[in-house]
Amino acid sequence: MFGDDVLVAPVLQEGMNHRSVSLPPGHWYDYWTDSAAAGGTWVNVAAPIDRIPFFVRSGAILPTRQTVQFSTQAPIDPLTLSVYCAEPGKTDSTMYYEDDGHTFDYSKGAYFKRRLAQSVTSSQVTFSASSGDGSYVPPSRSVQIRFVGIGKEPGAVMLNGTEVHQVKGSQIAKKGPSWSYDGKMGRVTVWLPETRERYDVVLERSR
Repeated sequence: MFGDDVLVAPVLQEGMNHRSVSLPPGHWYDYWTDSAAAGGTWVNVAAPIDRIPFFVRSGAILPTRQTVQFSTQAPIDPLTLSVYCAEPGKTDSTMYYEDDGHTFDYSKGAYFKRRLAQSVTSSQVTFSASSGDGSYVPPSRSVQIRFVGIGKEPGAVMLNGTEVHQVKGSQIAKKGPSWSYDGKMGRVTVWLPETRERYDVVLERSR
């Protein structure tokens, strides 16, 4: 386990390109394929030379960034928040933390942190970001929120009560709120400019 939400399953023998993984109880998602897997079972997963198998717990919110060679090579843009949908009726949350990455100013309050939460019902999936805390101000950037495990295309996506317009994948406008649906992956992606203010994104399930 890597923290509470990620299970890493490296290959342990030379020449292996698959391996069996014992998943703990609960619901899990394959990080690379977004496919769901039931906990309390063994699963056989691909392990090519360029990919380490790992799984993410249902209910987790996983922050990632674009690929860089060292932490200060480039500002984080976009900040990607992958929301691994919890079971209906459940809520989950995590604390997002960031600082400048190369000084000790964080010890003087120069950090940026906020609470990220999700709640799931039979009719809605809600992602909430609390207002930012700390004096560090990240560079201007977009936030990409990936809802994993949605299944059907939602009927509407709302940002703070206002409907967000839908676009096709390659047409996503990074400067303004927009969303797209990937039917093959069963995933919804929402783009919006980052703000330190609280915001809520609600996916209305289609009927």
